[in-house]
Amino acid sequence: GVTIDEDQITTVEFSLEDIGGPDIVAVTQLDDTEDTAGPYIVEATITDHSGVDEQVLVYTSSATGLPVSEPLSVVDAETGLVRGLIPGQPNGTRVQYWITARDDLGHESAAPAGAPWPTYSFMVAQVTVIAEDDGESPTGWTVNLQGNDNATGGAWEHGDPIGSEYNGQQVQTENDHTPVPGVNCWFTGQHQEGQSAGYNDVDGGMTTLTSPIYDVGDHGTVEVNFWR
Repeated sequence: GVTIDEDQITTVEFSLEDIGGPDIVAVTQLDDTEDTAGPYIVEATITDHSGVDEQVLVYTSSATGLPVSEPLSVVDAETGLVRGLIPGQPNGTRVQYWITARDDLGHESAAPAGAPWPTYSFMVAQVTVIAEDDGESPTGWTVNLQGNDNATGGAWEHGDPIGSEYNGQQVQTENDHTPVPGVNCWFTGQHQEGQSAGYNDVDGGMTTLTSPIYDVGDHGTVEVNFWR
């Protein structure tokens, strides 16, 4: 019940109840490394209007398989910047880690959301690049290799994509990931200027893009990374 009169200032006093856990942002996402000495530094910014009671870095190592919890140390109390250390790990180790926090009212949160699954992760290993493809050439890639594709539109194709938007949201990218002068990539259906965003999207079934065969027989742990 608020009455607002013309040309008058109306003051309303109210209170909000804190029902959520602390905000955990700007978490360090560690890259794969060949450094077995460590430590591996993880930082984050954790804040809460009700005050932060506990903030913890949790990590597991494929070398031990057991989760370890370490309190995060405060670097800057005003901004909420905190820091944790994961000790060095043996070569060939996969490390998974996440952060949990609890405010003074007992509300909890985690980063990434839903942890301990999913988690942040990285490999401690000597890394050998087996194959690398910038997508500028279609060589070795095959569309509908098994002959089972049945999409009536939007089949995979290679080239320089023309971007499109729908209700202000990007539907198809205008640029590939490769730095200039690279422009080509694989995408589902080319859009043309002036056509609707759904002109050549995937319709009526599936479309399949298959990579070349990569020989990884002489390697142990193998990891695939791609941009999408």
